[in-house]
Amino acid sequence: MALAAQYNLELHQMDVKTAFLNRRLDEEVYMALPERLNISFEKNMIAFTKANADQNVYIYSQENAFVYLALYVDDCILASNSLRLLTKIKEKLKTEFEMVDLEEIHHCLGMQVDRNREEGWIRISQPQYLVEKFARFNMADCKPIDTPMEPGLKLSVLDSPNSVGESEEVKHIPYQATVGSLMWAMVCARPDISFAVSSVAQFMSNPGLTHWKAVKRIFRYLKGTLDFGLVFTRVDKPSGLTGYSDADSGGCLHTRRSTSGYCFQLNGGTISWTSKKQKSVALSSTEAEYMALSKAGAEAMWLRELLTDLGFELESTTIFCDNQSTTKVPWKESRYLKDIVSPLEESLFRRRRENVN
Repeated sequence: MALAAQYNLELHQMDVKTAFLNRRLDEEVYMALPERLNISFEKNMIAFTKANADQNVYIYSQENAFVYLALYVDDCILASNSLRLLTKIKEKLKTEFEMVDLEEIHHCLGMQVDRNREEGWIRISQPQYLVEKFARFNMADCKPIDTPMEPGLKLSVLDSPNSVGESEEVKHIPYQATVGSLMWAMVCARPDISFAVSSVAQFMSNPGLTHWKAVKRIFRYLKGTLDFGLVFTRVDKPSGLTGYSDADSGGCLHTRRSTSGYCFQLNGGTISWTSKKQKSVALSSTEAEYMALSKAGAEAMWLRELLTDLGFELESTTIFCDNQSTTKVPWKESRYLKDIVSPLEESLFRRRRENVN
């Protein structure tokens, strides 16, 4: 979407019928052909090239024109700088598969896509999806609130039921389904609820009333921000890929593990984000921040590889971090690094430092 906004690409959508009946088989199937019958298998019938960074992204190029195809189960999104080539590719696809051409994209996977090509912006939001979830979980009349999580709140396993009586109180609460619906909104177009949703998602197996109250607060926040979403705009001077990394220090009351978070922007539009508890206990805020920065660095490498597959050259990617000690770690001696990172992270760091030097 960010590329389509910046370069004014055609953006269309197609749907594959009975996609689940045409999936890859889990086992080998042997068949015997009748005499004088030959079957030829064409590996690449339309000459698409699979992106190295993402097996669900395909690229077709012809002279100065190109088509990008992104797949999600039975939904296809196509972007191209040539309407003529795009039309030709869609017709070819329809001869190979039973597909419905939905033309310019407006709604996809619960997301609403609005676009103004003259002004050069694309907006992704989920108002219809969220309204449906409000109705499903009986929260249509909830009162809006300004923040997705109570300031300073730290959820804990100590808030989970520890008796039969407490378990009965939450037995009929659709906690897993509700949080699952929030997770889809989070990964599609709402990075602003990432931390809150990742926090409540840690208690899926044994949620308590405190956890449920936190879930309902997220819905109250969404009720007042239905039209919030991602916006990608065309800019005169593209700023390239920029990242931001952060972490708390021992935020989990039960395990004392920290939470990492990062987001990346392409020409000012947010394209990647996460909020996730770290897998090991950090012994200092510097270590927690460096572990978060390491994950952000890996994501930056993947994004750069994907953009390179799509034919775009990038300058160096800057990742911002608000911890001065962490920003100095890459230039310290390797003995210091071994004290705060894993061998794999140290190896990755060495490669990146060599490239910088």
